Amino acid sequence: PVEIVHEDDSFLVVDKPATLPIHPCGGYNFNSLFEVLSHWKQELYGSGKLFTVHRLDRLTSGLVVIAKSSATARSLGKCIMDRDGCEKIYLSRVKGHFPLNLQKMDGVNGGS
Repeated sequence: PVEIVHEDDSFLVVDKPATLPIHPCGGYNFNSLFEVLSHWKQELYGSGKLFTVHRLDRLTSGLVVIAKSSATARSLGKCIMDRDGCEKIYLSRVKGHFPLNLQKMDGVNGGS
């Protein structure tokens, strides 16, 4: 199931489940987040009415921002790339036992 957690005139925030790609590609031409939204509300989210702001890998679940115009997608995408007023947070759920001597790593490759 796909849940829209926020919607306004400019963008959607969607809780994307794992195994669902953002847009049609390769063997996933009809089973993508954009296609699911398009079939759900064709008049609002149909072909060409939604624009990718950022992506999550197909096997990754999480919140995805989807713009309703190309200008909004460019503007929000630039904020994300420049880390201007936003941040990405990755949270991982793992099955098993962690060693007790884990260290917190901030930034890319342990940098600050």
